[in-house]
Amino acid sequence: MRVNSSKEFWINTGILIVILVLVNTIALSLFHRFDLTEGHIYSISKATKSVLSNLQDRVLVKVYFSKTLPPQYANTRRFLKDILDEYQAYGHGKFHYEFYNPENSEELKKEAQKNRIPPLRSQVYEKDKFVSKVVYMGMVFLYQGQKEVIPVIENTQGMEYDITTTIKRLSSQELVKIAFLKGHNELDRLKSSREMLEKYYQVQDLTIIEGETIPYDIETLIIAGVKDSLSDWDLFAIDDYIMNGGNVIVFQDRIDADLQNIRTNNIKTNLYDILSHYGVKINNDLLIDAQNNPIQVQQMQGFFRMVSTVAYPLFPKITNLNKNNLITKNIGELSLFFASTLDTTGLGKDKHFEVLFSSSKQSGTMRGRSMNINPFQNEEIKKFDDKQYILGGILTGKLTSYFADNEKFSDRIVHKETQNSRLLIVGDADLIDDKGGGGIESNQNFFLNSIDYMTQDQGFISLRSRAASSRPLKEVSAGLRKTIKWINVLLPALLSIVLGLIIFQINTNRRKVVKAIYE
Repeated sequence: MRVNSSKEFWINTGILIVILVLVNTIALSLFHRFDLTEGHIYSISKATKSVLSNLQDRVLVKVYFSKTLPPQYANTRRFLKDILDEYQAYGHGKFHYEFYNPENSEELKKEAQKNRIPPLRSQVYEKDKFVSKVVYMGMVFLYQGQKEVIPVIENTQGMEYDITTTIKRLSSQELVKIAFLKGHNELDRLKSSREMLEKYYQVQDLTIIEGETIPYDIETLIIAGVKDSLSDWDLFAIDDYIMNGGNVIVFQDRIDADLQNIRTNNIKTNLYDILSHYGVKINNDLLIDAQNNPIQVQQMQGFFRMVSTVAYPLFPKITNLNKNNLITKNIGELSLFFASTLDTTGLGKDKHFEVLFSSSKQSGTMRGRSMNINPFQNEEIKKFDDKQYILGGILTGKLTSYFADNEKFSDRIVHKETQNSRLLIVGDADLIDDKGGGGIESNQNFFLNSIDYMTQDQGFISLRSRAASSRPLKEVSAGLRKTIKWINVLLPALLSIVLGLIIFQINTNRRKVVKAIYE
């Protein structure tokens, strides 16, 4: 009997081991991660899986990452390894990574620096004390003799986007072309925006030459902050580009405002005329909004210069964004500066304007030749009319040529109308200006999302925005705020009283029962 029991034990153990081996073997080929976070930010996206499935050769990733790291980077190494495991699983042999710790190897340190991964000096906790130590946190991608480097990985936000776009850049035969229009005193403070775009696109400046049209292999034309009028040929070239299916993004102010010198000037350019022809008018106004970003200004008080923080309705904080469009779906807020509103009442029945963002319900506009933009003792910037204003959106549908009835260009017109083009129009060039909103992350994401959307690379929009973003609290009325305040003050006291009465009643009933038993 004991022999049979022993034999049965070893047979069952052997069967269990075989089952475990089979389960692990199957699990390697059927990798899956259960991610219950909003947006599934801890598992790779469909866009990443698509890039991996289209690889023609193997990507090798060498990760140079120290084990002993400062507390703020403690989870970065683990997160990176987890996500690379997932890349490798979905790569089906076309993606492989290797982890190296250069801390105690001079050869690995030289190799890391040769691959443009710099040593970083940081304070780490070791042997019950903080010591200064050199750490490495970078990775190099190798593919068909080409090399791309992410020199420093400081946090997990946007990590998948960086890795996937690097792989796509390596494996793509040619980057998509986009162009910034030049030659009309356009906005030139775009260093931050251009540096981001150059990672993913072939970016060029476009000066239109008389007699030549805009190349049709440019996927998207960006017009940002035009200050001068365009020649007839320049307007024709832009119109011809649109009529032939080209997509255009316009960031355009109507008012040139100078806060430092407290003055405004109307921008005079015929760009407004061609946009109005297509159906969207940039109004000659400035938006004021009760929901805004404060500014710091200097004031003289006696002999002293004091810095004050004041609300400034001309710098609206936009939270009313279209959550049904990929561009703005995962963006919490945008920061605008001296923005003008859009008028779409001139649209015909064959056109559609999808609003991407608008002002709050407590906003208004300033109009006139000379607008008072002084942040102090200025009632003009506080005259809200409880109305929402359109500030940005996408125009689609049947667009007719601006030169359809112009005899001067009749022999050059190829198409007099189109339904294949899209125009994204925003009444604020400062949104992408380095000295305005260009350095704000949510504004940057909006700009990059807009480019991706217009170039049909929409899978990367959701990929970029998957990380947790700004989720501002909704504005509530003063009455509701006061009600919530008193609830917070009185409710704990009322609950304590009710609980005390319940306990008192329980003890009273218990004493009555005990008294009845002993009597």
